[in-house]
Amino acid sequence: MDFSLIDGLIIFFRKNQFRLNFEKKISLNTFEKIITMTTDTFEPQAPSTRSLFSILALTEVMPLSKGLKTFLSQKIQQVNFKRGEIFCHEGEMCHRLYILKKGVARGFLTLEQTEITTWLCLEKEFIICFNSYLKNIPSKENFQALEDCHFDYIELEDLTHCFNHFPEMQVLYRSLLEKYFLASYDREIILRIPNASDRFNYFKQNFKRGLIDKVPAKYLASFLGMRPETFCRISKE
Repeated sequence: MDFSLIDGLIIFFRKNQFRLNFEKKISLNTFEKIITMTTDTFEPQAPSTRSLFSILALTEVMPLSKGLKTFLSQKIQQVNFKRGEIFCHEGEMCHRLYILKKGVARGFLTLEQTEITTWLCLEKEFIICFNSYLKNIPSKENFQALEDCHFDYIELEDLTHCFNHFPEMQVLYRSLLEKYFLASYDREIILRIPNASDRFNYFKQNFKRGLIDKVPAKYLASFLGMRPETFCRISKE
């Protein structure tokens, strides 16, 4: 995954594809309640409840037209992965946008037989392999479930259709763009902090608290560019 802000802008404005992070504002239980209340509101063809998680997540950002809701309900699929399972392999083409409904996931590279964690993902976050899609080449990353995970996903071909045929998706993309680049900026900064304790403190202040609570220490250490024993010592101080 390319964390360069300039390259990221090129990705967004040329291809309208994204990996987005936005704050979890309502719980899964709240989603379930909304689902039971709104199953019959999307006419003329009501979307199935299987896709309402992602539709409601997008609706939190801005209202969606009935036509877009219907299209998404027809195209969004569900998939589950067990803890430790890799759902995008290095060397494979990855042409899906994933929306994490429940669980924790990460991306990692393998360099000289060492795994390097490149990103961490919690619920209501979006995952995409830019490199594979934009260059039409195999992925350089692996995507892995760190616990049993439940995803919605949409094929990137269908996502492109959304951008081309539903104007609100362009507005939605622009409103989420700020959140994505703020997260990208934090990743850029954290890798440039020379002191391990300062990196850890920056991580605590600027990344979601749930990551420390749910991600195994060895993966957090890898993400922060330090040895696991160093991370364990610093995190106890």
